[in-house]
Parts: sequence; C-alpha cells; structure tokens
Amino acid sequence: TAGESTAAAVSSTGGAVTVTAGAGAGTTTGKGGAVSISAGVGAEGVGGAVTVSSGVGTATSSGDVTVATAAGGVAGVSGNMLLKTGDTPAGATGSYTVTTGTAVGGAGGAITMTVGSGNTATGGAMTLTAGESTAGDGGALMLTAGESTATAVSSTGGAVTVT
Repeated sequence: TAGESTAAAVSSTGGAVTVTAGAGAGTTTGKGGAVSISAGVGAEGVGGAVTVSSGVGTATSSGDVTVATAAGGVAGVSGNMLLKTGDTPAGATGSYTVTTGTAVGGAGGAITMTVGSGNTATGGAMTLTAGESTAGDGGALMLTAGESTATAVSSTGGAVTVT
C-alpha cells in the first residue's frame, strides 16, 4: 500500500506502487524475470478475483489503465498479448466483455481495434470468429450501429461500413 497524501497544497500526489522483476544477464539467453498476479483457489467455492482499477478523480478525470507488451529488440518481435477466459470441463465458460462507460453531459467513449501495419511484409489480419458447437447451433456474429433517440430533425443512427 502506497502512502496517502493529505496535504492541502495545490498539487499533492499520493505514493506510487511499482513492481519490477529482475533483469536477465548473459550473452545468449539472459531472460528477464516474470511478474505473476494470481488470485486464490476456492476449494469448495468460487476462486478469488483479480481487479485492476485506475484511481478516481473526484474533481477531474479518472486515471488511465495501460496493458501493453514492450517493443521487440533488434532481432526479435514484441510480446504477444492474450486475454481469455478459462476452459471448463462441465458447464459454460466465462464471457469476455469490452465496453465503455455511459456519459451524462458528454459523448460516449469509443472502442478502437486496430491491427498493425507492416513495412516489409503484409499488414496484420483481423479475424472475428463466432463459436462453434458440436451439439447445437454455432454462435452468432452481430455488428450493430448505435441508435439515435434524439428528437432533432437531422439525427440518425450510426452506420455500419464493411469495405
């Protein structure tokens, strides 16, 4: 737990928390140390949750949350990123939801998914695949534009464009 700032100064910042794994050494395979955050096992109940949240700005904006891999070295690639729910031997797997918050007095936040470009090979591909089923219907894939409920004469719903 980092220290709290209670000073009444114009600019007063609370303490930071930094977790850094050790650097690797060696001429060929000196790998950096890993950082792992895991919640507890539930022996007879639900396992523990992991929550990462930014700080609330009581008078201004909340803090950002950044999850990123580092850039690759001169002879490598940047790290992969995997966000997935776990498998289950019986029952349904967990859902994966990406959403922005609702705005009151402003515009709703955007969600942007962009695949990287290549300068010596093709640009990266984007694949959206609904789930298959061995015992029922496959999953649906829906693209839905935003609805306009404004009463203005010139307001329209959002567009879906596939090129």
